[in-house]
Amino acid sequence: MPASIKKDPQVEKTKQQVRELFTTYLEQNQQRKTPERYAILDEIYSSKAHFDVDELFVKMKSRNYHVSRATVYNTLDLLVESGLVKRHQFGQNTSHYEQAFGYKNLEYHSLTLAIPYKMIVQWPQLSLILIV
Repeated sequence: MPASIKKDPQVEKTKQQVRELFTTYLEQNQQRKTPERYAILDEIYSSKAHFDVDELFVKMKSRNYHVSRATVYNTLDLLVESGLVKRHQFGQNTSHYEQAFGYKNLEYHSLTLAIPYKMIVQWPQLSLILIV
């Protein structure tokens, strides 16, 4: 990493905490602790953006991580089960994911899938007002 790019200490602290939690989860559930699983976890916690499986897979490949699509799917399942990642289901075949660690109330925000524009809009539920 170039010297001009500084890592955010809070992000690095969060990454370390989720790594420790994931390690505990894997050990308690007799799952293997592989470098690929930790690389996927690190990638997810490097950005606050929502993502789908394909986006994560392409990002991992573009950064020269050698992971299969099956590894991405299986690791996401483990991360959802561990509570470190939240899955949002849109229809039968569309899911988006986001970080879950550190959020006191995961239901605080709502997600809307804008189909024609292929985007996700997020807003706090507390600020919704219905105008008739």
